[in-house]
Amino acid sequence: MLLKGNAVLVEWLNSPIRYREEAEAVSRLAELAARVAFHRPFGHHYLHLGASSYRRWIAERDAVSLKKYFYSLRPATALHWLRTRSDPPPMDLPSLRSGLKLPGELSAAIEDLITRKAARSEIGSGPRIGVLDRFIEAELAVEPGTLGSDRSVPDNTGTLRAANRLFHDLVTS
Repeated sequence: MLLKGNAVLVEWLNSPIRYREEAEAVSRLAELAARVAFHRPFGHHYLHLGASSYRRWIAERDAVSLKKYFYSLRPATALHWLRTRSDPPPMDLPSLRSGLKLPGELSAAIEDLITRKAARSEIGSGPRIGVLDRFIEAELAVEPGTLGSDRSVPDNTGTLRAANRLFHDLVTS
């Protein structure tokens, strides 16, 4: 799964939240993940995740549950990351924001949404937020093929050999 660019697996490896951890396994998997680039598979993942959330919760509505913006905003921001950086995007929105240069109005709208969410678990409904809609729609319109080179299925037999060895070690230990 890792060599095919499974975005969820890489997110789990980079997540600060660990319910149960086999530290050596996580470390070895993260080391392998760092050897491969995932732009196109990650791009497809975030594109479909963001687009389905946007269509389901926001598009063609006058008023929306403001919390639902996060479901499209994080994938859109991850797509922006993939277009502007070479490393895999972090899992959380604050880290994504801190690693990107976003326009002031957009950054302020995101900060306002985060602040409202931090103040209470349900932030209610409200009118659509134009600056967020424009950003999300623009990022979801980007073709995944423009996200840089794709080395997610390694041509390097050494990487494939290392992955097979790691898999064998993990399942036999």
